[in-house]
Amino acid sequence: MHSGHDHTNLCAVFEYIWANFYLQATAGRSLGGWPNPQHRVCPPNFNRVVENSKVDRNLVTNFIHVLLQIEDDNLGLHGRLWMFSLACAATLMMYYPEFKKQVGSHHLVVKHVEAVLTKFGINSAGLRDWSHEIRTGWDHDNAHCLVCSNDNAVTEAIQAQLNLIFQQLSMLMEQGRRIENQIKDIYDLLADIMKHQGIHSPPPAKLDKRRSQDTLKHL
Repeated sequence: MHSGHDHTNLCAVFEYIWANFYLQATAGRSLGGWPNPQHRVCPPNFNRVVENSKVDRNLVTNFIHVLLQIEDDNLGLHGRLWMFSLACAATLMMYYPEFKKQVGSHHLVVKHVEAVLTKFGINSAGLRDWSHEIRTGWDHDNAHCLVCSNDNAVTEAIQAQLNLIFQQLSMLMEQGRRIENQIKDIYDLLADIMKHQGIHSPPPAKLDKRRSQDTLKHL
């Protein structure tokens, strides 16, 4: 230093703290079962809920405050620990349907979550949608962590992304099949109602055309 002060010890402490955190994070990801613990893991969030499900971001923010009963400003929207609150709430919502099945509806946490869901007008279908969107976004953000670090990491990362896309496509196709079945059921129901009311279906378009031609011939 130009001032003559020696900051070597401070720099050494900084390097130790940074390296220690990096090693702890890497070890934590390894213990968490991530195949490539060297890569950073992204926490779950509500981005896809806001974007794909067209949910107002302010509603999500208020939901998080009430869900976690946030009273400390540091944990609130503009606090320095808001990202921690966001990750906690998103993680809870991502696993909540499975958690509820395991512990039952009388669990203290389940009662609290259900009360908050009711307060914000989120029904069971909306809950499943939130959980699915959060999980899909989390899988997509961490696809690069699902492959081992080797010479084919890029290829395997692309394959992992494709697998996620195929999973989403399969779910969409299944939803399409359910919608088709529902439409068929509605059509059959309407046909039965029309039959009982003595209403007959209109003749096919081809028959109408033929009758029009026959009428013109007689004119």
